[in-house]
Amino acid sequence: MDWCVQRPTEYFSLYWNSTKLGDPTNAMAFFTSDGGLILGLSVVNDPQRWLLELNTHMGGISSFIGFEEAPPSTVREFLREAASRDEKGLSRE
Repeated sequence: MDWCVQRPTEYFSLYWNSTKLGDPTNAMAFFTSDGGLILGLSVVNDPQRWLLELNTHMGGISSFIGFEEAPPSTVREFLREAASRDEKGLSRE
């Protein structure tokens, strides 16, 4: 992680697998090419609750729920994607 922090314009992804059964199954950190950080969790049950928990504990300013999709590579793209979702963080499509 120090490597990523020292290179704020490098896009880099980190993944952790849970060693326990149940949610969350994975945690992710995506360092964006514009110096931002996107955090994510993989869950099976109650994604809205996990989204709220992640935002509460990490001080998130924007969020959404995605399904098997690559994260945006910049903060601007992330904010645009989050704004396109409904109030529960789900795609409007």
